[in-house]
Amino acid sequence: MGTLIEILLGVLFIRWLVISRRFKELDRKIEELSSRSRGTQPGEATIKDVVQRVANLEALLHEDVGAAAVLEAPTTTRPVDIPPGQIETSSTATVSPQSVDTAFRLEMSRRVVAPSIPAKPSILARLGRQIREQVAHEEWEAIVGGSWLNKLGVLVLVFGLALFLAYSLKHLGPAGRVAVGFAVSVAMLGWGVVLERRVRYVIFARGLIGGGWAAAYATTYAMHGLEAARVVRDPLIGMVLLGTVAAGMILHSLHYKSEVVTGLAYFVGFVTVAISPVSSFSVLASVPLVGSLLFVAHQFAWVRVMVAGVIATYGMYAVRYTLGPHSGSFLGDFVSGQFVLAVYWVLFEAFDLLGVARRRQTIPLSQTIFPLNACGFIGVSLLQWSSVGLTDLHLFFAAAAAAYLASTVVRAKIRPPSSFDDNTSIAERALLGGYESAVTIAVALATPGIFLRYSGLSLHVALLLEAEFLFLAGLRLGQPYLRTLSAGVFGVSVVKLLLADIPRGGQVAFAGMNMMAWTFAALLTAVVLSINRSCIRPSKKPLLLLPELAYSYGACALLVLVLGFEIRPTYVGIGWLVLAFPLFEVGLRKELAEFRYQAYAVAALGFAAVVMLNMFGTRSDVVSAPWMTLGLGAILTYAAAARAFLLRPGRLPDRERLLVRDVSSAGGTVLVTGLIWHVLPAPVVAVAWGIVSLLLMELGFVLSLPMLRLQGNLVGALAYGRLFLANFTGTGETAGISHRVLTVSPLTLFFYYLSAKLRKEGERGQLVAWESGLSRLYLYAPALLVAVLIRFEAGPVLAVVGWSLFALGLLFVGIRWKSDDLRWQSYVLALLTFLRSWATNFHIPDNLAGAPDRVLIGAVVVGSLYAGQFLCSRRRNGGISAAKSRVRDLLTQLDQQAATMYSILATTLLTLLLFYEVSGRVLTVAWGLEGLVLLVAGFLLRQRVLRLLGLLLLGVCILKVFVYDLRQLDALARILSFVVLGVVLLGVSLIYTRYREQLRRYL
Repeated sequence: MGTLIEILLGVLFIRWLVISRRFKELDRKIEELSSRSRGTQPGEATIKDVVQRVANLEALLHEDVGAAAVLEAPTTTRPVDIPPGQIETSSTATVSPQSVDTAFRLEMSRRVVAPSIPAKPSILARLGRQIREQVAHEEWEAIVGGSWLNKLGVLVLVFGLALFLAYSLKHLGPAGRVAVGFAVSVAMLGWGVVLERRVRYVIFARGLIGGGWAAAYATTYAMHGLEAARVVRDPLIGMVLLGTVAAGMILHSLHYKSEVVTGLAYFVGFVTVAISPVSSFSVLASVPLVGSLLFVAHQFAWVRVMVAGVIATYGMYAVRYTLGPHSGSFLGDFVSGQFVLAVYWVLFEAFDLLGVARRRQTIPLSQTIFPLNACGFIGVSLLQWSSVGLTDLHLFFAAAAAAYLASTVVRAKIRPPSSFDDNTSIAERALLGGYESAVTIAVALATPGIFLRYSGLSLHVALLLEAEFLFLAGLRLGQPYLRTLSAGVFGVSVVKLLLADIPRGGQVAFAGMNMMAWTFAALLTAVVLSINRSCIRPSKKPLLLLPELAYSYGACALLVLVLGFEIRPTYVGIGWLVLAFPLFEVGLRKELAEFRYQAYAVAALGFAAVVMLNMFGTRSDVVSAPWMTLGLGAILTYAAAARAFLLRPGRLPDRERLLVRDVSSAGGTVLVTGLIWHVLPAPVVAVAWGIVSLLLMELGFVLSLPMLRLQGNLVGALAYGRLFLANFTGTGETAGISHRVLTVSPLTLFFYYLSAKLRKEGERGQLVAWESGLSRLYLYAPALLVAVLIRFEAGPVLAVVGWSLFALGLLFVGIRWKSDDLRWQSYVLALLTFLRSWATNFHIPDNLAGAPDRVLIGAVVVGSLYAGQFLCSRRRNGGISAAKSRVRDLLTQLDQQAATMYSILATTLLTLLLFYEVSGRVLTVAWGLEGLVLLVAGFLLRQRVLRLLGLLLLGVCILKVFVYDLRQLDALARILSFVVLGVVLLGVSLIYTRYREQLRRYL
């Protein structure tokens, strides 16, 4: 009893919502009443006119126009009709209908709305405006009292009758209850027919008529469907009687053409069936009800009744199977229920198809019939299947998919795609009755059905067959949407392969080879996708882009996946690189950019695999054959670069062609350097890299490719760094020559050659911006190599000899070629030689085997420095152009004073050498003779710096004689120092005095 009351209250609430949307029907009734009233006199307004004018006046008085833009008209304008929501508030008085109409029109003509483009109102705004327009035609009191209470009273009365028939009474048997039910229904029908003839009671009477028919249907149903009122035992007779009552309702509806009366009758009929026990008869009893509802709704185009009927049909059915009591065989009820659900679906689908044929889908509310029918049928069916727990659920999915496939064919016939505009979207076409909605549901039902029915390879093949059927249909019919659905099903198969088949693993034997269990499915999918892609012509429409990309990229991804699992890790990168070539050629020849992009992605993947697995991998089985992997990879990448370089203009976009050429050549260079690193002995790697760098540089100059020159520079830098890390520390020899000399010397010559080459190309204007400073860099790099090589080859003692001679050679070449950089290198090496000699060779005599070695080394170093002074003195100053840079100015000053620097360094080292080699007793004599020699040389060579250094050294000797020798030396040594120094000083003075005029030419 409690369940029945809850259902009753819910039905009352739903009906109240439905009745609240029936205000347009009330307006039509008022118009009928006014037409039946007595004729009006001339100038007298009708009832509708009065109601309309009063509503307009109320809108003028009370409408809120805060959001409307209103402008005052400067002059009297033509009267215009303006919606009430766009009129400003003004005060008026109650007048006669004529005066009201006149005042209203005057007010309308005085107010003018500013021209603007109105924004599209929201759904809630449109709903609110519709309710206001409907309610504005009737008074609330008349609506509630005359219409709502009437319908609610009828509804309550019919429910009471249904309850009366359902429960047993002590004094009435089944026949008595049926008699009472028919008596009540006949009384309501008769009373309603009589009252309907009077204008005042039209609304009340039609409510009674609807309730009478509902009571008659409920009583007829109870004659067989309810145990307490069962007087008909044969189900066939019961169905015939129900059909007769339904036919009576239809005929009566055709007479009155009242949507409210018919809707009320059907609503009560659905509720009556819903509250009865679940049985085969109760389920089948709703079929005539639904059929008659469809007929009436279609005959009078009552879309709202139809939408409510769909909701009520499936809703009441779901309530019966979840809350209602069951009677009889549960399995039998399930079978009959599924049959009735199928009938429901056919009826509602037929109604929707008729609406599609009549183009009724242009009404927004009618667009909900198809999705409501689909959701109700599928949802309630799955609910019922889950309650039974049968294992053959795939049969339902297959049957439902077949039904929607049939609906797809019918919709394509009555609403072909050609009937839509080209700009109509897929969603709009589906809502307007196109085949897209039905075929989408068919695919959505067939796919889970396949998953429930098949497994393993059979499941994958079934998905491919479904997808291929959609693809061929779309291709044959010229419908891109079918190909889009096909791409979606293919995507499902690929996702299933990735998430289920591959993790499951396993192997199978095929043609004497062990393959992964999923390889055949993946290859089959890739082949099908490739064939499908070849059948699609390129199109610029965005909708066609999705299937094209799905087919081509999906096939490529599957092939990459198969190669990755089936090829040994040693050669997987090579396999991917090989796959990139046919993809690129297909994209190039067919002018399909997607295949070229796939080729680039696969090539990048293969290159990364070769680098990580074969070049830097740690597994012995992967890096065991570098010649095969790295060498073949380098050949493939360089071949790709050559292919892009040799392409005719226009075959590829210039930017893409240059990018492919440069990136491919860079990849080949990386693999070549890796190959050399793996296969050659450690000392030879740097030399081989230098050769590669030289070849790249030369090829870059010949082909005018800066990218190749950049690669050559980078490889050269790599070889340069390799020398310091690996070659200088080695101690091996070949033919008596150390590996340091054999490896560093070629690279030294290579760098000097590149410096000259770059300088020459720069003079010709063949270099790009970033290459402008490389010539000087290549000129300094070999100097450092030679200096380090001399240090390692000559040892810590003889290194200064090599440095001094090398500095002299750099100075000579720099002066000869007028190279500032070579001279600066010479100056740096001269300073380094001086510091090394002072700090190591002279200051720490224990490092030397004997004094003669120190004298010989010192003589070579000092002689080299004096030779540098001689070379600098013969060079004209101003070799470096003046510049604003402070560093440049300092270098200019240093270069101009280079002779002085060399002379000072040489004299200082000679003085130190005498200090360490000559005995302390005759040191003053030796320094005095040194000063005399410097003076003479300065006069002869016209070197003022030598003369000044000689005088300075003589001054040191004078100071030493009086400060040191006079106190520390013995008598003989002291006498010798004074005598020799005195003679030297007198001789120098005599020369300056006697040959003063001649010396002016030297000074």
